[in-house]
Amino acid sequence: MHNLIKSQNYTLRHDLLTVITIISLFTIPYMTVYLDGVLEGASLGGITASKYMVTVGAAIPEIFLLGVMILVAKAVGGDGSDKTINYELSSGHSHARVYWSRILTGYIWGVGITCLAIFIPYVVLTMINGWGDNISLNELMVRFAIMIFPMIRLAGAFMLATSLIGNAGGGMAICYGIELIEVMLDAVFEEMASFDRTYIFGISNLAKILTYNNSWEFVENGKTVTWFDYATSNDLIIKTIVVSLFLSGIYVTLGYIVFKKRDNG
Repeated sequence: MHNLIKSQNYTLRHDLLTVITIISLFTIPYMTVYLDGVLEGASLGGITASKYMVTVGAAIPEIFLLGVMILVAKAVGGDGSDKTINYELSSGHSHARVYWSRILTGYIWGVGITCLAIFIPYVVLTMINGWGDNISLNELMVRFAIMIFPMIRLAGAFMLATSLIGNAGGGMAICYGIELIEVMLDAVFEEMASFDRTYIFGISNLAKILTYNNSWEFVENGKTVTWFDYATSNDLIIKTIVVSLFLSGIYVTLGYIVFKKRDNG
C-alpha cells in the first residue's frame, strides 16, 4: 500500500488544480487579514492571533471546505478516467489496497493540508504580534483539536460522493451541491429551533465548534478589550468525536462497497 500512496502523492503534486488549490489555501488567511485591516482602518501590525480568530478566523475553516472538496476529489477520483486503477489491480494489488490507499491519501491531502493551512496563520501572527487578549489560547486549542473530527466526517462524505460518480470533476460538483443543501437545511432547522441540530450535519457541527458562548468587555492599560468565552463542554467534545467517527466509518465503508462492485476491468 505504501507504493500506491506514494504514487498517488506523486500524481497530486504534479496536478495543476491541486497546486493552485494549495497555494490558495495558504494565502487566503493572509489576504483576509490584510482586507480586514484595510476595512477597519487598522494597522496590520496590531492584529494579534486572538483578534484574527474573533474577527475572521471563525469563518476560515468553513471557507476552506472547498479546498477539502477539491483535494479529496482529486485523490479519490483523479484517475477515474484513465486506466491507472486497472493497472494497479492487474499488477496484483487487491481492491482493498487500491481503495484504502486513495482514502488515506484523500485524508492526508484533504484534511491534513487544509488543517495545516488553517493553523499556520495563528503561529505566524503570534510570533509577529503576540497572542492577544481576546481568547484563551488553551480553550481555542481544544476547539481546534475537535474541529478536525467534523472535517474528517465531511471529507468522508466527499469521498463517498466521488466514489459514486467515479471521477474528480463530477465528485467536486456533487460535493459542492451537498454542502449547499446542508447549509440551506441547517438554516431552515435553525429557524425551527425546536431541537439540537448540532450533529445532524457536518457543517452545523463545525459551526457550533467555532461559535463562542459569551463575551464581555474590560479595560486593560487604558484600552477596551473584548473577551470571548470559548470554553468547551464535555458533551460537545464527546458527541462531536463519536458522531464524526461513526459517520466517517459508514461513508468510507459504503465507498469501498461501491468501488469493489464497479467494473474496473
